[in-house]
Amino acid sequence: RLSPDRVEGSQRKESSSVSLEAFLADQKWTFPLSLDLSTHEFHLDSLSCLETIDSTVMQCLNVSNNHLTALQHLKNFPLLEEVRASRNVLQVVNLALPKLKTLILSHNKLSALPFVADLPSLTHLDVSHNACAGSLGELRKNTALQTVNLSFNQFSWNVFDLHQEIGLLQ
Repeated sequence: RLSPDRVEGSQRKESSSVSLEAFLADQKWTFPLSLDLSTHEFHLDSLSCLETIDSTVMQCLNVSNNHLTALQHLKNFPLLEEVRASRNVLQVVNLALPKLKTLILSHNKLSALPFVADLPSLTHLDVSHNACAGSLGELRKNTALQTVNLSFNQFSWNVFDLHQEIGLLQ
């Protein structure tokens, strides 16, 4: 796990502190890489710090508990299997990651389900605690999905509508 006390912006400043971008660039990464940038000390508002990482090593990324408005730069990591981006301020998510299996987007500001057609390996999707509304039709575009957490959103279906929506997924 990347320790925030080794980069700028940490609560404990040391003379050896460096920027997150410089720290990531100086590392000799090996596959598979699981990078956890979820601690409250980072306060990321962009993923530009990932540009220096070799695109062939990243397998898991946790950027929860930050201030991200977009998940840009992830298209550079085609081998990503898991992305955790809970507790950010994401409003729209549109990813094209062929190996992605798990996508956690809970506690954001999503008003619609993410576009999943370009996520053919996605098996687990969590969009709980957002403001999603509308239809589940978008989820039909992904036949690999096994679990979807839609709790605490703004879907307003009666029993008949719910039955129809679930029927769309079968």
